[in-house]
Amino acid sequence: MPQGQEQHEVIAALKDLAIELGRSPRAQDLVGYAPLSKHRVNLAFGSFAIAMKAAGLEMAKQQSRRKVTNEIFERAIEPHLVEQHERQAGARFSNFVLPSDPYPTTVIIGDFHAPFQHQAATDFAIGVIDQVKPARVVQMGDLRDMFSASKYPRSHNLFTPKEEIDAGTKACTELWARIREAAPGAECFQLLGNHDVRPYKRVLEACPELEMFIDLSPLYTFPGVRLVEDPREELELDGVFFHHGYMTKLGANRDFMNACSVTGHSHRAGVVYRAIWGGHTIWELNAGTLGDPESKGLSYTPQKHHHQTLGLGLIDRLGPRFIPYQPKRK
Repeated sequence: MPQGQEQHEVIAALKDLAIELGRSPRAQDLVGYAPLSKHRVNLAFGSFAIAMKAAGLEMAKQQSRRKVTNEIFERAIEPHLVEQHERQAGARFSNFVLPSDPYPTTVIIGDFHAPFQHQAATDFAIGVIDQVKPARVVQMGDLRDMFSASKYPRSHNLFTPKEEIDAGTKACTELWARIREAAPGAECFQLLGNHDVRPYKRVLEACPELEMFIDLSPLYTFPGVRLVEDPREELELDGVFFHHGYMTKLGANRDFMNACSVTGHSHRAGVVYRAIWGGHTIWELNAGTLGDPESKGLSYTPQKHHHQTLGLGLIDRLGPRFIPYQPKRK
């Protein structure tokens, strides 16, 4: 093909490509472009730049770029601020369920693990309840440890399963009686955790046909206390979701629910916040534990040092927080 005709076809192909792209083509745009190749352009014109000039097209780097500006400085600041404040005042947020304001004072009792409860920390929690007189008290599950029904290696020399049940029943009954005495007008809620349903799981593993005969609710039923029987079920109170929690990382339950969340399970207390669109904040409160980390039933750690946090949770008009139990210094 004569050189002139080849150059004419390359120019035509470059113009067609520019129309297709809606801009001047770059050398890399030729990769995979069937009508043209960089090698063919170089043979016809010696370089891509010369071919672009012959086609009357600007190189991409020579194209004028949009000027970057901040529009706030292109108009008077005072009208802009007035508009901004009006927009914030008129904002509405309905896609997420958020707690009411002010939130009813709510005390949260974390994992109790009877009969392995920490008695001094329990007395401290009752003292806090007596002082703040909450409108609600929620126990977050793992009220009992159910050590005898654990599938993990455990001692058989502590007590019989019946002795554990009897000791646990006494401790749990006393706990709720003291709570109701300290806050007689409070709504009381009992959730279930993974330890609470250990016997049910062992029955399903060994003899699932006996499932219909298993009813653990009498072990978690107390006067004046509402029981949430399904451990998978969340208790929703004014836009805050209470559940035992099975994700140990603080904040993971909040992110899964995409809502304000209260949990237990990990025995590690804390509060974490996350800003979401619309200028609002969701949070997760972990209520820690009232179990004794040094007891035989709760000695999970490979060494005596542990990160379990004794205390209780509280939500009131100032928001969620954890109140730690501090032992007296010797």
